[in-house]
Amino acid sequence: MFGEEISEELREEVDILPETDLMNQRCIPATFNLLHFIAWRPDPSQLKPLPPGSAKFSLKDISRFSEIEKEYEKHHK
Repeated sequence: MFGEEISEELREEVDILPETDLMNQRCIPATFNLLHFIAWRPDPSQLKPLPPGSAKFSLKDISRFSEIEKEYEKHHK
């Protein structure tokens, strides 16, 4: 990409643009559409969900996570 020569096709496209638009610019304006996809499918090797009630702390206490972590480490050393 960088350091490659500009293709003849691109040179022809640029020649169509009015020179006044590009005279004071260091780049050619361009618009790109990017698509991102993510996929997932179940697999027997994936971890199974834990049973309800097996959590070490409630998600409502997430704002106190560092405090809870210290308490947990103190009791489980």
